[in-house]
Amino acid sequence: MPKMDLTAQPDLTKHDAGTGAQRSRIPVYMDFLPPCNHACPAGEDIQAWLALAQEGKYEAAWQKLIENNPFPAIHGRVCYHPCETSCNRAFTDQEVSIHAVERFLGDLALEKGWTPSFNAPASGKKVLIIGAGPSGLSCAFHLRRLGHEVEIHEAGPFAGGMIHFGIPAYRMPRKELNAEIKRVDADIILLQEVEHAEPNGIQVDPPPNFTRLKAALTGYDSYFSYPKRDPRELPFGIGLAIFSRAPLFDTTRLDLPSPPLEFNFNGEVKTPTDRLMIGAKTTLGGHTVQLFNTHLLAFFMLKSSSSEHPQQREMVLHQLQESSLPTLLGGDFNVSGYETLVAQFAAAGFATAQSQTITWRRMPYVLDHVFYNRQLRCVDHAVIPTPASDHHLLRAEFEFAD
Repeated sequence: MPKMDLTAQPDLTKHDAGTGAQRSRIPVYMDFLPPCNHACPAGEDIQAWLALAQEGKYEAAWQKLIENNPFPAIHGRVCYHPCETSCNRAFTDQEVSIHAVERFLGDLALEKGWTPSFNAPASGKKVLIIGAGPSGLSCAFHLRRLGHEVEIHEAGPFAGGMIHFGIPAYRMPRKELNAEIKRVDADIILLQEVEHAEPNGIQVDPPPNFTRLKAALTGYDSYFSYPKRDPRELPFGIGLAIFSRAPLFDTTRLDLPSPPLEFNFNGEVKTPTDRLMIGAKTTLGGHTVQLFNTHLLAFFMLKSSSSEHPQQREMVLHQLQESSLPTLLGGDFNVSGYETLVAQFAAAGFATAQSQTITWRRMPYVLDHVFYNRQLRCVDHAVIPTPASDHHLLRAEFEFAD
């Protein structure tokens, strides 16, 4: 049998369109969501905030996280974390503990007093939200991010909805739950030493720091007052301010005379200038609330005490006793031995939100207080160091007692 070539010889005289091998498919780059992001019920940009946390940029990681989920301290406790089930690391060693990092960032934000960055300009639009459950609160948060004003109406006794009523406290501690809810926005802000005293007692009008604060705190009504103008004023902080989410009305100011105690300042004999107490009313949760803010003389720095010169404290206390409304008084009381101050106000029916944690970085004193009467109940507080002042920030949260 003759040898045959089983492979047919190609006919090189003919061909179809093109020559040689031809591709019928073109590769296309596809950008898919990471599996953890895809599985996240809150739609978080997980790999972004995890990368920031890994670099030690915890506040930036928290800010990135709350772009999608405003309540990481809650979510980090109660979420069933399907992101971890989908994590690619499970095929290498074990999945990343995403929910633990989320809880860490949420708790750290509460401890440090971080606040969300709302950069959108005010839109001038107002939105009413019915219900302060997780959906209503999240909606309010994201609307605020967009620059809208928000008001929430809740039929229940407090905010939180099913997080409060449906999840037991051992799984979702109420302290962290309340802190996350309240962090969305402060209803009231009381500030002391807003301006810096100018030579010869000159008081700049409009007050520059207060003007900047008003621009930054959009959505707040405000009231500010300098103390009585005095050429003896020393180059320290002066002026008090009240900021409120709801409109302020019935504003008041009361000069608190200082006794003529002599002291030495830069080689000159001086006497202290008068101090100040301001007040205003506002409406919170359907209740009219009386607000006061004060800054008293630091007798301990003059080698004296407010027990020897009680007039300023007595004038403040008289204003409190005149109020029949739910009443809050905040301020720098400048009392190194706070026990006598707390006892005096307690006898008049006013408790302090806290008296155990130091509020002044220069000396171990509790100088700053928030006093409240029996018509209010303090549910949480924190003393938060801030680089903006030598006094720490005192945050207190209240509910109506009735």
